[in-house]
Amino acid sequence: MTAPSVGDSHGPPAEVRRVVVAPDVQLHVLTGALDTPGVPVLLVHGLASNARLWDGVAERLATTGHPVASVDQRGHGRSDKPNDGYDFATLTDDLLAVLADLGWQGDRRPWVAGQSWGANVVLELAARHPEATLGLVLVDGGTIELASRFADWPTCEAALAPPPLTGTPAAGFERLIRTHHSDWPESGIAGTLANFEMLADGTIRPWLSREHHMTILHHLWEHRPSARYPLIGVPVLLLPAEDAGNQRWMAGKRDEVRQIWLTASGGPFLKTPKSEFASITVQQALNQLDLIRNGQLTVAALLLFGQRPQHFLVQGYVRCARFKGNSEVEFLDMKVIEGDIVA
Repeated sequence: MTAPSVGDSHGPPAEVRRVVVAPDVQLHVLTGALDTPGVPVLLVHGLASNARLWDGVAERLATTGHPVASVDQRGHGRSDKPNDGYDFATLTDDLLAVLADLGWQGDRRPWVAGQSWGANVVLELAARHPEATLGLVLVDGGTIELASRFADWPTCEAALAPPPLTGTPAAGFERLIRTHHSDWPESGIAGTLANFEMLADGTIRPWLSREHHMTILHHLWEHRPSARYPLIGVPVLLLPAEDAGNQRWMAGKRDEVRQIWLTASGGPFLKTPKSEFASITVQQALNQLDLIRNGQLTVAALLLFGQRPQHFLVQGYVRCARFKGNSEVEFLDMKVIEGDIVA
């Protein structure tokens, strides 16, 4: 079922669809350029967000000839808010129902993009239903394994619980967003404000209830994307976002992406036939190992493959350790190498 958009004045023109995904559960879907011949794209938001997050992307895709749809996942935005169904299996069934409603199946399979938790949902979709997508774009997600970042669920729960925003004056909240994110486009501001219901008394309330938020967070805690990548048979583009203000969190994200890359590919040389190893130049090998940046050898390259690395790095040496499980603190043994590693 479609109807003209009746939202606020921000964002590109779009049609609204109400898609039945389960008895008494309908999702709010924004669509554009459905009659154009390009490859379709489905856009899936993150936790506590909404379809309007993608307004700028959707407009760009539509103007370049791609049919596009962005969805409010259950519990979010203008979609229905049932008491259950926030597990990954149900969420991926929801997306399948949306794709079926749009007719994006078979030779009209879409690329599907997800952000943060939504990227984990999109990954799960491709793992459970290999025929459903043409490819994945995972924006700052699809690699989130909270169990590797926190010692236990109570610690994760305390760290990532949402702030109590219900009752915050809407005007003051908008000023705060605009002040702290002055570099954001208007579509980004509007998308953020659309995470909240504007109440009659001039205050806001998140569309996603705290109870449902914590339920989703617990399912995310249990999710293991590293175990899903071997099941993915379509191209995947990973786009982790940078956060200069939180280097520790960034280090964790980089480790997740690195681990996923190694899990999915088996390393940079796994798919290179042994017969071709001899033809790989030193520079090609270093590039594949990401040991050359801006045309210069990295410190890691000098330490790992340089002759007499201490000639260049007087106090440089390499520690090689075997760690216990996933802990970065407990290790079984360690060797310090101060000379050449590769003879």
